[in-house]
Order: sequence, then structure tokens, then C-alpha cells
Amino acid sequence: MSQRLGKSANHLILRGTKYYYRKSLPSFLHDRMGLTEIKISLNTSSVKEARIFASFLEIQTSQFFQFWRGIPIVHDFSAAQIRDIVVQWIRKKREEIEKLRAMNLNEIVVQIDGSTGEIIRTSPDDRVKALQEILDLEQEKLAGSITGDTFIEAIAAKIAEAHEIPIPDLNSFEVEALPYRMICREIRKAFIDLGGTEVNRIRGNYGDYADIANEKISPLLDATPTSDPDGLNKPPKKNNEGRKMSELLDSYLDYKRNKGNAKKTLTDIQAKGALFIEIIGDPVVKDLEDDLIYKYLEALKKIPANRTKKKKYRKKSLPALLKMNIPEKDILDEMTIRNHISKVKSFILWMEKRGILRTGQYSALFEQKRSTRLPHEAKDVFSNEDLKAIFNHADYLTFKKPWQFWVPLLGLYTGMRLNEICQLHLEDIEKDGEIWYIHVSPGENKTLKTQASIRKIPIHDQLQDIGFISYVKHLKRERKKFLFPDRMDLDVRPGHTPGNNFNRWIKSIGIISNDGQEGKKCFHSFRHTFGTRCKELGLDREMTAEIMGHSEGRGQMRQVYMKPAGVQRLYEEIISRLNFEIQLSNLENYMKESGYDPWGKKQTAKKRSGKQQKTIKRN
Repeated sequence: MSQRLGKSANHLILRGTKYYYRKSLPSFLHDRMGLTEIKISLNTSSVKEARIFASFLEIQTSQFFQFWRGIPIVHDFSAAQIRDIVVQWIRKKREEIEKLRAMNLNEIVVQIDGSTGEIIRTSPDDRVKALQEILDLEQEKLAGSITGDTFIEAIAAKIAEAHEIPIPDLNSFEVEALPYRMICREIRKAFIDLGGTEVNRIRGNYGDYADIANEKISPLLDATPTSDPDGLNKPPKKNNEGRKMSELLDSYLDYKRNKGNAKKTLTDIQAKGALFIEIIGDPVVKDLEDDLIYKYLEALKKIPANRTKKKKYRKKSLPALLKMNIPEKDILDEMTIRNHISKVKSFILWMEKRGILRTGQYSALFEQKRSTRLPHEAKDVFSNEDLKAIFNHADYLTFKKPWQFWVPLLGLYTGMRLNEICQLHLEDIEKDGEIWYIHVSPGENKTLKTQASIRKIPIHDQLQDIGFISYVKHLKRERKKFLFPDRMDLDVRPGHTPGNNFNRWIKSIGIISNDGQEGKKCFHSFRHTFGTRCKELGLDREMTAEIMGHSEGRGQMRQVYMKPAGVQRLYEEIISRLNFEIQLSNLENYMKESGYDPWGKKQTAKKRSGKQQKTIKRN
């Protein structure tokens, strides 16, 4: 017979010599859980221990009741509906992967060396090992042994958005959070269950037709074709046939604008969409044909770059330009063409998803061949001689804007992308103890390439010696907001002008690529130079990838669940050991010894009898 100990004992009862925690469930949970009370053995005969254990359970059950009190039975997204959504997604992805394999693209996901940018070639065994490691980690996540999000949550977010399922805040336990949490869990379960099958497929073992081969069943060769559950053969809606492409482009831009796309992104889409329409002649939907798409793709190979700016091309019509024999050096480069095609294909896909065009009818024509050029082959690194020529050149000290002086130095000593540098806010320059660092993060007027781009980069001593922190403090005293104020609030991306100016300048001073090709040494070469130098010095590969914002170069999949190395360690292991064997004392002297302040409000500078030192006369 059990003995109650009263409320003061936190719902304790004594049965024999052992204490139990017992609590009645609220009536609204009786039907949902099929229980009227909770009873848990505390496995102790000590009333003191039992009271402590019961206190913890009391907190947990109270939170549990509070959670369920706010969650009604979800009718809109039942477990069966969630499962159907996940099954459809899995089937679609499996078909996509099989189509890629049919084209001999067996490395569905490639690994990139974070230091050099090279593609790491993998064998089937390597891919099986990597997949198995992911499966093990996802199984730990499903069991609750690991916290934190993985790529599964990113997939679930996309699926939820497509089905208008609310995506909750990180720690939300509101009613709206449940369907999304269920999608995450169901995708994770499906991924684990299907992992074994995928391992066999990587090795080339399918067994799809095993029963037919063994004559266990008869193939129904004359069976009626299956229905079209995904609507791939669904004809376009008739009421759109008379709409012009220019009208639809306007609607597409409104859609992208409502999705929160940046102004410069919308401008880019509009320009590339307008060129597409100019080439094909702005037909109505019913008159769009394959030949018009082919006409557009061929025309891109003949159009000169900057045709509205270059004097010899800007007054000529598009038909006239297409008839000209334009030198290869003047036409659009491969990457620009690929970008044009990508933007127009997205426009076409938008029309297909809305039933304006038949699904797959035209978007398939925009498929581009994979580039045969490896990432590390795209741009050359700067040699020591190049760096000396750049930073010791007399022109380097004749800048008119601060970004002309600082942006190349930041590119060399941080490995940051050009746009990341040019869009920095002053508040992004922070201090951790004695170490100054740059916090690359999302924010106003900012765009980041990937989630891995969010990072903290310790500031190299060389930058501080030249005067970077002094420059930052000066702008803060002037109550500025951005590191380079004149680069923001523009129609083009912040790095557009700095990149073009720098690339023209190094060409003018004789810096050319290793094989003599134009464009292979440019501002982005600083990023490759940073990664290559870290590799040459034997610096930690994963921490180098963290500084550069490379998610691909972080080694083992377990890195998904590991915290960043931290500013202190990144400084000690990478930044403090980084050197480029070049002398920059001329830049230090320019800032420190001359006392020249190029960022004062009103000032003039004078040269002293042929010396580099300058003095300031303030008005």
C-alpha cells in the first residue's frame, strides 16, 4: 500500500521502501496521451534524495504541461500529410540524382580544398565513407545525443516554405513550430533509412530489375502508362497565351521584389531579362519556340562586353552588332555568359511553375555544361614579385579615396572577398581581449555568399602597423557608419568600382598571368594568394577555411557540429604566422612618420623637396 507524503514533498508517494513521483495529468491531456497520471520510480529509500529528484521532475512536467496547453491537435498538417510531403521530396531528389548519374556525373557533391580551391577527386569508397559518417551523425541527432542544426534543417526550411508551413525561431515552442519540427524529424528518419540503399547505388548495386531477371514476376510491357502525379506534362494555362515576355518580366521582378531581393539584384535581373527579350523579339507566350531560345544562346557568344559604354559599339543596334566580326577579347567572357543564362533560366522556371509555360519545355534548353576549368585554375595567385610591384609602386601612395589604399591590403591579409570588404560597417571592427578582428556578418546593405561567410577574422599586425585601426578610430570620431562610406547606397555592388579600378591598374603596371592570359590575375587573386600562402606555411587547413569562409574545406563532417575556433586561436595559429616576404615599411612610414592624414575634413598636402613626406595645411 502506498503512502502519500503531502504537497510539501513534491508529489511523492512511498510504496514499500521506495519513493515514487506521482502527478495527475490535466484533463485536456487525457485523450491525447491515454493517461490520467504520471508515476515514476525514484529508486531511492531516502526521503531527502526523493525530494531533490522530485523537484527536478516537477519543473519538467510543468514545462511539459505548459507546452501542450498551447498546442491544439494539428489538423492542417497531420503526421500523414507531413510524411507524404517528405516522401514526394525524397522521390524527386532520387530521380534527380539518377539523371545526373546517367550523364556520368557521379560526384553529386564535390569536395573543395579550402587552401587551394582544388576539387578533391574521390573514389566510390571515399564517397561511401563520407556518406556513412553523415548517416552516423544524423542518427546521433535523431537519438538526441547531438544538438545543433545540420543540412537537414536547411532542406526542411525549403520544403516548409514551398508548402507555406511557418518556420519558427530557433527556440520557439509555439503552436506554429510543430509542423516544421515534424518535417525535420521525418526527413532525418527518411535520410537514415534510405542511406543504405544509396551506399549500394554509389557502388553500382541497384537490383531494380532483380525480380524480372529472375523471372519471379512478369514484366507488364503492355501496361497502360502511369499517371503524371507531378504534373510534368500538364499543359500551360490558356489565359496566358497572349501575354508578352516583357509583361511577364515585370511580374517576375515584382515577385522578386516582394521576396526581399536587393535593389542591385533586381537591376541585374532586369538588365539580363531585357537583353533576352531584345534578342528574341518580345513574343507572346504562344509564339515562344525552341528556335528563339537557341537564337538567344547563340547571340550571347557574339555580343561585346559593355556594349553601351564602349565608343565603337554603343551607337550600334543589336542586329548590327550580331553581324559584326567582333574580336574575341571584346565579347562577353564565359562567366558572364553563364550568369546571363542562369538569370534567364530562373525567369523561365518561374513561368513554368505558375503554369504559364509547360513544365520543362524551355528550361531544359538552358542546361549548361559543367566548366572543365577547376577553381584553382580560374585565377592565378600573385607571386612575391607581383606583390612588391603592387605595394611598392609609386602610384600606390597617390590614392584619392581611402578604399584605394586599404582594400588591396585587406584582401591580402584577410583573404576576404572584395564585396565583403567594401560593405563593412565600422561596428564590424571589434576587439576580443587584446586582439582586433573583423566580424563578417549579415546586416543593412550587406550580402553574403553563403552561411559559412559569417566569420571572425583577426586583423594582422602588419595592417595595424600601417595604421588600419587608427583609420577606423578616425571614422568613428567623425561619426561615420561604414568603413568606406562612398561605396554604399549605390545601384551597383560596393566592390564594383574598386575591383574594376584595381584590375585596370595592375594591368597597366605590367602584372600578367603565368600563361599570358588576360584576367587571370585580378583582385580575387588576393584570396587565392592568401589560401596558397597558408598552405605553403603548413598552417591548419580547417582554420584557414574558417577564416576564408569556405564551408567545403572544413574537413570531416563532424565539423558541422563543432564550434568555430575562436579569435584567439585563429590569431595564434594562422594570422600571427602569416607572412608574404615583402617589405611594406614604405606604407608604414607614409602613415606614421610623415604624419599625413588623408581622411581629415579639409586639408591639402605638399611634397617636401622631392621626399615622400607630406605636411598638412588645414583650413
